Amino acid sequence: MFEQYLQSQPVENHAFIQELHKTIMSWVPECEFSISYQIPTYKKDSKLLIHFHVYKNHIGLYPGPQTILKHHHELSGYRSSKGAIQIPRSEPFPYELLKKLIMTNLKD
Repeated sequence: MFEQYLQSQPVENHAFIQELHKTIMSWVPECEFSISYQIPTYKKDSKLLIHFHVYKNHIGLYPGPQTILKHHHELSGYRSSKGAIQIPRSEPFPYELLKKLIMTNLKD
């Protein structure tokens, strides 16, 4: 399923998408990958860990509203809403922030 999703994305995004997938799977090897809302979704025991999508100018992270509220102080440098965080493509990707979001969802 991941390969099908990858092939449906612009070639210039493939390396980043693969790296993100590999990283998430290394943090939570038992998580389940699926496509939900037409974007990559990672769950464990049916509980959302993270959705993401790579756009032209940003990466959208969708950890859920409660997780965004819990980490609002760490998100002040990013555009965010109730359910989404936008990471500009022009900046280094914040893997540690992503890990915190996922681990919060894993625990809650």
